[in-house]
Amino acid sequence: MRVSCIVVAAGSGTRFGSAKQFATLGGARLVDIAVDAARAHTDDVVLVLPPDVEWDGAPVTVVPGGDERSDSVRAGLAAISPDAEIVVVHDAARPLAPPRLFEAVIEAVRSGADGAIPGVPVDLYIPGCPPHPVTVLDGLLRLLGRIEGDVLRLAGTGVVGAAEPLPAKAAQGAAPSRGAGR
Repeated sequence: MRVSCIVVAAGSGTRFGSAKQFATLGGARLVDIAVDAARAHTDDVVLVLPPDVEWDGAPVTVVPGGDERSDSVRAGLAAISPDAEIVVVHDAARPLAPPRLFEAVIEAVRSGADGAIPGVPVDLYIPGCPPHPVTVLDGLLRLLGRIEGDVLRLAGTGVVGAAEPLPAKAAQGAAPSRGAGR
């Protein structure tokens, strides 16, 4: 199955103070790290950038983004290969997705799921960090005996879907949200 990836990198970085996708980590721009990860796990990559930015990185298809993230995702969907059967949407501002994450969500769709999002187990305590609200909810529900085991997950912002339904939903105005953890 042909897998295409849309790397969304068109944000203005208002809350961060600058366009964080162009910040560097270990000498590389976050957007370059994200594009390299996407290229390693998919057949082709569409990079969505701010309209005024010239791309000087790895060879990928580049399209201008819109005012909102959903506009940028729709622009990326319009540019994916017509042969794509699976579409991965990945945020350049979150470049450290491990290979197993790409593999797991793509495999979920290959195995018949309409879509998949990455999720990690909720830990009750991370030293030095205030607890995430979902962590507090998880702990309370466990104490009350409402859930057992490792049920709740913190969801990531990337999304993977079968190419057929994802562009159709985007054309109707739906698009992957900004995600959890704000």
